[in-house]
Formats: sequence, structure tokens, C-alpha cells
Amino acid sequence: MAGLAGLSYAICLIILSRKQKGWKVGQCIMHFILQWIPGFDILDGLYITLRYWNRGKILSIITAISVILGLTFILFMRS
Repeated sequence: MAGLAGLSYAICLIILSRKQKGWKVGQCIMHFILQWIPGFDILDGLYITLRYWNRGKILSIITAISVILGLTFILFMRS
């Protein structure tokens, strides 16, 4: 239930991008599938807003740093 709001936003963003940015059906299907995979949904949403809408640059940088630090922490905790 918590992810439903983000998923509905992403679907609306995909539909809007199809109408205004001229996306093909294959692009819409690929992004729709990526929205159902936990973890990839955030990265895909940031990619859409950064690549096609030129928004979210600071949020993309913060997310990338968080992912890198998180993966580094997980890898060093296992060893």
C-alpha cells in the first residue's frame, strides 16, 4: 500500500511523457516494468525526470551517493 502512491505517480509520468515527449510503446512498457521492481523504481523515476524533463538533478546526486555508500557499507560488513 505504501508504494501505491509512487506507482500511480510513475504511471501518470509515463503517460504524460508518451503524449508530450513522443515516447514509443516499447519505452512505456520498459519503464512500466521497471516501476514494479523495488529499487529500480526509484532509479527509473529519477532517470525519467532527469533525462526527459530536466528536473531532479540534486535528488539524483543524493540518491547516487546514498546507493554507493549503502553498497559499500553492505560489502564491508560481510567481510
